[in-house]
Amino acid sequence: MGLVQVVLYISVFEQAKLYADMLLHFVYAGLQLYGWWAWYQSSKRQATSPVGSSLDQDDSLEIRELGMKGNIACIVVSLAMTTVYAFLLARFTDASSPLPDSCIAAFSLTAQMLLAWRYVDNWRYWIFVDLVAIGLFAFKELYITSILYALFLVMAIVGDRAWRSKMNELKRKESAVA
Repeated sequence: MGLVQVVLYISVFEQAKLYADMLLHFVYAGLQLYGWWAWYQSSKRQATSPVGSSLDQDDSLEIRELGMKGNIACIVVSLAMTTVYAFLLARFTDASSPLPDSCIAAFSLTAQMLLAWRYVDNWRYWIFVDLVAIGLFAFKELYITSILYALFLVMAIVGDRAWRSKMNELKRKESAVA
């Protein structure tokens, strides 16, 4: 279903002349296909392992915090990507909202990388992305998409709380052992 949604939004964003989001959804399509492959590989390992999947039992995959320097670096890189992408869209396309469109794309890529690397900070980036997206999509009269991103916003807030709770629980366990 995720792949269907992503493919449909490629067309929606093309028609709305939100090209950064359109290209971002091509990336998401690739990530969806990669996800299918990764889950398939994991299920094959689980089926042949008497212990089960390493994803279920690997305690070394802990949630981490990026810290001030890491967040500053991510914000600077995201702003640089936003600027370059917005310039290219404004200069070479008929994009209708190049700056907020590029901002959503750049910060989404940063958030996705932080999520993959299990940094709790990823959720704050998703919250920012969702807030910008809700406004942009409402402005572009893509009301259903704006509502979808409002749901994503709620999910990001819940994810942030859950991950921070888990991270704090792990810190308490570590300090109890030490």
